Amino acid sequence: MPGKTPFEAVREYRDSLQQSLSCLSRRILRTSGCEPNALHEVVLSQPTAQLITRNQEILHLTFVQAFSIIEPLWSLPFRFKVRTRAYWYGLEDRHHTEIVAFHWHPEDTSAIGFPHFHLRQAAGQFRPELGKIHFRTDRFAFEEFCLLLIEEFRVIPDRDDAKEVLEKNLKLFKQHKTW
Repeated sequence: MPGKTPFEAVREYRDSLQQSLSCLSRRILRTSGCEPNALHEVVLSQPTAQLITRNQEILHLTFVQAFSIIEPLWSLPFRFKVRTRAYWYGLEDRHHTEIVAFHWHPEDTSAIGFPHFHLRQAAGQFRPELGKIHFRTDRFAFEEFCLLLIEEFRVIPDRDDAKEVLEKNLKLFKQHKTW
């Protein structure tokens, strides 16, 4: 969502992600800055957010997004916009062993610049090479990850209106995305 100032643009961006996170957890998101043309991050205030499934299993969510602030364009006068530059979303078991992770880090020094997911050891018994594969995906919004956790991993939402909030925020994200 655009803002009149860099600070306002980052606040709108963080607040939207915070609302989506509130569907699963009461953890707080923190941003590293709001200077234009610099790389910043939005992260959980603690390393993970604890989640509970319908089977009473304890899982942990990890979350990092890198972003930059785009200066106003002629088509958006006096509007700054946040642009996602990378993301790392993960789900861990109760021992903090990763189950699945969704990554996109095109500017990283690794050769893996495309969006991908990892199937990890805690996902269950499987062939060892599966843990090393970067399974190609489309770019994956945080709201899509939250919906996956609720629908497929049976995570208990922290709000009664979680699916509605996530779907509304996903729609807004898709309208304003810059990737």
